Amino acid sequence: EPQSVLENEIRSIPSKPIVQTETQAEKTPNLINFDDLKIKGIGLDSSNKDLIKKIGKPQKTRNDGDSWNCLDSDTKTLFYRGLTVVVTEDEESKKYKINDIDISSSKFQLDSGIKIGDDINYVFSKVGKPYHQTKDKDLDEYHFMVSNNNDVSNDGGNVTFSVRQNKLVKIRWYYNFC
Repeated sequence: EPQSVLENEIRSIPSKPIVQTETQAEKTPNLINFDDLKIKGIGLDSSNKDLIKKIGKPQKTRNDGDSWNCLDSDTKTLFYRGLTVVVTEDEESKKYKINDIDISSSKFQLDSGIKIGDDINYVFSKVGKPYHQTKDKDLDEYHFMVSNNNDVSNDGGNVTFSVRQNKLVKIRWYYNFC
């Protein structure tokens, strides 16, 4: 029986998270609510048209063809100042849907109130503790799984909060298709 991407990711999580609270070790992973990551109501699975209607026309659009992902679907990358969005054509509807959002400017605040420049402890107060943390020189990355309707089997993607000197510098919310 096919398994969802999220179920496969849950199986690959270490038995004890690197960053955890006492109660969190028992209920791995801590899931972020899908709607908390949206920008002006726009998130993963939103249409390209809705993105442009709410955020505006991108500064640049790059046609990536079908080489960007393993889905063999036509893909485009939309560039804004401080925001990069990847959209992929849905084979059935032929409409472009968002599958990757990368935020690097405080201009694009999440609907939950989180924005670039926030202290990581404020972020944790909004979304809980991550299931995994990585460190690369002066950059800490905190990894979370996202739940659509608080259902582990309903894949809402993954999100990584990148932090430098305890301040949020980047947010990436994405589907891990392959």
